[in-house]
Amino acid sequence: MPFYLSLLLFLHILFKYKENRKISFFQILFFSTFFYFFSFLWLIKFLKVYGGLPLIFGSFAILVLSIYLSLYFSFSYLAATFFPEKQFIFIFPLFFWLFEYLRGIVLTGFPWNPIHLPLLYFPFLVQGLSIFGSYGFSAVILFFFLGIVFQIIEKKINYFWFLFFTILFIYNIFWTNYEKKENSLKIAIVQVDINELERFKYGEDFLGLRKGIDIAKKIKEKIDFLVLPESLFIVPYEKNYFIFKDLQDLSFNFPVLFNANLDEMDKSYNSAILFENGEIKNIYRKTHLVPFGEYIPLRGFFEKIGFKKIARSLLDFEKGKEVGIFNFKERFGVSICYEIIFPEISRKEIKEGAKFFIVLTNDSWYGDSLGPYQHFLLAKAKAIEFGKPVVRSALTGISAFIDSKGRNMASLKLFEEGFIISEIKVSDRKTIYYYLRDFPPFLIILFFAFKKFYNLIFK
Repeated sequence: MPFYLSLLLFLHILFKYKENRKISFFQILFFSTFFYFFSFLWLIKFLKVYGGLPLIFGSFAILVLSIYLSLYFSFSYLAATFFPEKQFIFIFPLFFWLFEYLRGIVLTGFPWNPIHLPLLYFPFLVQGLSIFGSYGFSAVILFFFLGIVFQIIEKKINYFWFLFFTILFIYNIFWTNYEKKENSLKIAIVQVDINELERFKYGEDFLGLRKGIDIAKKIKEKIDFLVLPESLFIVPYEKNYFIFKDLQDLSFNFPVLFNANLDEMDKSYNSAILFENGEIKNIYRKTHLVPFGEYIPLRGFFEKIGFKKIARSLLDFEKGKEVGIFNFKERFGVSICYEIIFPEISRKEIKEGAKFFIVLTNDSWYGDSLGPYQHFLLAKAKAIEFGKPVVRSALTGISAFIDSKGRNMASLKLFEEGFIISEIKVSDRKTIYYYLRDFPPFLIILFFAFKKFYNLIFK
């Protein structure tokens, strides 16, 4: 937990100098830029290998991204300084919550690497996600450390802070141990070990598909369906194409959920398809595309400066229009790649009746770096936020069954080849966060703003 120790030290310094708004703003900007830059260092190699950017330009790109993300943290502090000092430890986390929410939606959103991420290794500590969501729980962590620093400096107990975290601790105990009798499904996940760089250089050679089919044929246990990862093969979907014969044959043993590029009327979609008894039962076309991975914003400009497209398709993917809901024995929501980190996508799936989530992803691009682990932890956060199990099928790992409390039920390590089978308990429960969404900071800040305005006018 070195980050939390450094955060504690930083907040102590911030309290010491926070009377100078300008200095404190740049302190926060520097600190958070440092945090984001080192947590995204793994992207530099990715940009060099697949984006064609030299090391120095890749480093600069990560620095620019880090500064951009840090501005949200910095402006949340700046906004808090316009309120009375005695309210600072409450107002700063509220604005931080609000700006984390904005970080998740502005410019298509990038809510990666929230400050509570390391705690997801210990699910017992983060059940508050089911109340506050990912954006709000980061604010709770900030409030926790702000409270410690405030009480050390002021040398007195903040009883509201103490009561808040006592109640949250009791809630963690209750929610972690709360169980309800629910239906279950037995699902299998296949994971392969392939070299993404070789596929990128020389084109699709069907190695991933052949490996996946061979592994799937070893499953003799009765299962409800099989989940294959994103990018097991790259070629566009064609109904009579020979590679799909193997998948169709396999679907007579058990239904098969797989990922494919779907071409329709001169448009290409990154899609999830469910085969059962040789027929297509459901299709989901991805709705939240990855910039520079699945489409290039400002394509003309970036082509002029020589930026290679990271994704291999010559054309940009089109956005799907419908939520990823599949009708099966139990309704479930499907996400592709980093869609799983956006709460509104999962909320729409639950509204349509989803009782668990499946995410198909390909993290092989990032090699043996922090990237696949960070992405995996974000899927665990989603399970807790909405109280739904997550079935995560990753091409080269980390594939896992995650229960509704964020605990690993079964998993395959990075680059471990094989299959895993587990029963998941589907859930029709809805968490507090599902109902509250991210409205609380808006309402509370509005209340404080109204109170301040009232005092200025009438007192």
